[in-house]
Amino acid sequence: MARVLKLLYAAHNSYASVAAELTYEYHPKVLQAILESWLRQQSVDYSSIVSRQEDWHQVARETWKVWHQPPYSWRKDVTVQSGDTITFIATESCTYLRGGRYVNVNPPKHTSSWWAEDEIFLDPSLLLAIHEIHVGETDTYLNRQVIRVRSTPRRTRWKLSGVYDIAWLMSGEEYELLIDMEYGVLLRYSARAKGQIYAIVEVKRVEFDVPINSDIFFVPMDGGIG
Repeated sequence: MARVLKLLYAAHNSYASVAAELTYEYHPKVLQAILESWLRQQSVDYSSIVSRQEDWHQVARETWKVWHQPPYSWRKDVTVQSGDTITFIATESCTYLRGGRYVNVNPPKHTSSWWAEDEIFLDPSLLLAIHEIHVGETDTYLNRQVIRVRSTPRRTRWKLSGVYDIAWLMSGEEYELLIDMEYGVLLRYSARAKGQIYAIVEVKRVEFDVPINSDIFFVPMDGGIG
């Protein structure tokens, strides 16, 4: 247990750079029903939600490409179901968002780990505050050694900025995590209700400690409409 806690806590400081491709797949109606109930501070009736078989027919999928070079350089390209791509870039001098029909350039965030709320896979330390951790067996994923962990949300209601974006990490009945034994990042994490997966993020490719071309983090100061 101590080793797992240390891995989760120190993951965001374990690498000089990371480049990864991930998929995020979920059942929108099931996820929405669970989130809405949880956000209303209600006890989630997982059995009732899971029993609605028609809600499992719809599946949404996103592809994420992520680059991070601590402490400030960060980029994420999200390709959504429609095929559109949304780009997030953060540097020491600004943050940038471009997607669909808008561009937004803002002053920088004041903490180097501001992205952790969105990218729990690179900084899973937040889970130590919101989950009870149950360590399982070692395994192999993407030819990497991992520890399989089951976790359950604590009952405490957490008020966090951007809470809706990560609420599925707190509203599920239980979660399964695959923790990289070298770097401590999450290579796979899924949310379950009555044993059924309704949301899952999977790393498909990852490279640690390799040079990243500075152009990746270039912020085009176009200021116009995308």
